[in-house]
Amino acid sequence: MWVVSGCPRSGTSLMMDLLRVTFGEERILGKKFPQEEHIEQMKKQNENETDHQYAARMYIHKKLRDEEKIKKDLEESKDMNPNGFWEMLYTVKGCYFRFFDSDRLEKILTEEKKSICKIVSQGLIQSDPIYIDKIIYMIRHPRAVAKSQEKLKRQFPFSDGGKILIDNEEVKVHTPEMYINVTAMAAKWFVKYPNVEVKFVYFDELISEPKKVLTEVQEFLGEGDFEKAIAQINPKLNRSYPENIDSPFWEDAEFIYNNFIQQNYNEIIEYMKVPERMIHRKNNRWYCCRINRLVVENECLNCINNEVTRENFKIFAEQKKINWKEEPCIFECSHHPENNPITIEESIANNSWNNIAYNDSFNITDSDNIQFSDFKMPKAIFEKMVNFK
Repeated sequence: MWVVSGCPRSGTSLMMDLLRVTFGEERILGKKFPQEEHIEQMKKQNENETDHQYAARMYIHKKLRDEEKIKKDLEESKDMNPNGFWEMLYTVKGCYFRFFDSDRLEKILTEEKKSICKIVSQGLIQSDPIYIDKIIYMIRHPRAVAKSQEKLKRQFPFSDGGKILIDNEEVKVHTPEMYINVTAMAAKWFVKYPNVEVKFVYFDELISEPKKVLTEVQEFLGEGDFEKAIAQINPKLNRSYPENIDSPFWEDAEFIYNNFIQQNYNEIIEYMKVPERMIHRKNNRWYCCRINRLVVENECLNCINNEVTRENFKIFAEQKKINWKEEPCIFECSHHPENNPITIEESIANNSWNNIAYNDSFNITDSDNIQFSDFKMPKAIFEKMVNFK
């Protein structure tokens, strides 16, 4: 079969729709809006499900799922891909032998007219190349991918009215973490299976020069009249423009992007093996002796750089009856990415929690919140902190 792959939000759905227009829907493995079908299927009683089991499942379904929000999220996703997603089982989970799917897989191996399927990068890494004849791989700059992912609002449950909220403050979710991880997966697959034919298609070039790009796709596939597909391209589809938003992961993303388009897959694999890369450090955890739990790098950096964070941790330690004065900062001793490590004895002797002096940045008012720079704190916590002995 022919596969359309790439990082999610890189133009994979658009390419699937163009191939549908060219070759017909009967050759497409996938549904226009699979989310819609999945929602309806969940409401039906399964063949092996008793009446009592079905009633219990629907009870939990109604209790835990907000139907209005589900409907709204579906409409928003349709707005992002108005011509459809064209996704199915293989799209994210990959194409490999499954007993329940053996009939379809056998057909894929023997068909004269190739089926067309979307398998995004994280699905590609799990796929068996025996089922894949050719790959059209969509390329889009990680900043544009991040912006598009932000607009889609997928996988962000803490939302209100379509806005992403953290501590009741609207924030931009704009990070290349997803791009880095899934593109590195694709690089690993291409190294492992170098004989599979691949055609790179740049999203921006497809939008600006559709005739040129689709003519190249036609030559790559060896068949198809793409005239209708060319007419299908709408410049307004490019609605996610890169933004210069700070993130510690852009350096990693740029390295992955530049080497991927040059097909330097081994360089990407070696790069990702280095544990000091920011993309790995984000998820690294170690034990904080002063608060008696696992922490991540951002928490430690906030503790070092922000007096309020340190005081909050100190209060927590006191409540847990931890003798923090006799405990080292393990981050200072072995994990800080920029500073030279210090000994445990030095860390205890120079404990930064001992002297916390507040400045005039506090603006004490009659409101419920205290302002400390850009940090908001409940008034009750602040009063507890300043009275702490």
